[in-house]
Amino acid sequence: MNIQPTIPTITAPLHLCPDFTGRVLLHVENGTVLSERCLAANEHVATLRAFVELARLAGWRIMFEQEVDHA
Repeated sequence: MNIQPTIPTITAPLHLCPDFTGRVLLHVENGTVLSERCLAANEHVATLRAFVELARLAGWRIMFEQEVDHA
């Protein structure tokens, strides 16, 4: 017998125009949507770790403030 795990889902009303196309960032707490924000095409969501990695790959130097004062 192959039992598939169920994926929990929520149903949330979004305040979007009917012809909206794009990405929406949701803040959900205990299954309730607390807020929503439409992301512009030039906006990206990432963790701080991912941002630092991207900055380093782009040639930026990430330093503590004390290191900058003595550089």
